[in-house]
Amino acid sequence: MASLILLMGATGAGKSAQSDLLESELGWTHISSGRLLRQSPHYRKLLETGQLAPSAAVQSLVGQALANIGPTETVILDGFPRTVDDIKWLNSFIAETGIVLGAVVLMEVDREVSLRRLSGRRRSDDTIKALEEKWRQFDTETSLVLNHYREQGSLVTIDANGTIRQVHNRIKKVLKI
Repeated sequence: MASLILLMGATGAGKSAQSDLLESELGWTHISSGRLLRQSPHYRKLLETGQLAPSAAVQSLVGQALANIGPTETVILDGFPRTVDDIKWLNSFIAETGIVLGAVVLMEVDREVSLRRLSGRRRSDDTIKALEEKWRQFDTETSLVLNHYREQGSLVTIDANGTIRQVHNRIKKVLKI
């Protein structure tokens, strides 16, 4: 049965870098909602202003990506769910497909560390204005998602400050791999 690992965290926490490492090291499949959206010219322009794409669009893109996974794959879902509606959609998708939610990992990072990391990645949606909006949305909307998983007892938190290797080792420790 396929297993799903959710990597959550504010922009600059290192979700994609850690997902890519897990993918290359363990052969897991990395699905990034941000990457899926940036592949669309329409949504890329929206992201450049720091705005969220409509939930229905993100759900559709994530659903298409998840529909292509094999029955025994482990999938790292990076940056999704972001809203309570996304949780409802994901729970329904999981129930229909039989995918197992393996873990929800919150990568906590200081804003200063996040800003330093983001300043080196040269993405068009990494302007100060866009980053401030992403952080605001994370603090308001995504905090409700985190509370949901915390109440379920499925949320584990790691310190995402530090080197890529240090953070990677912390994730592997909480995932028991």
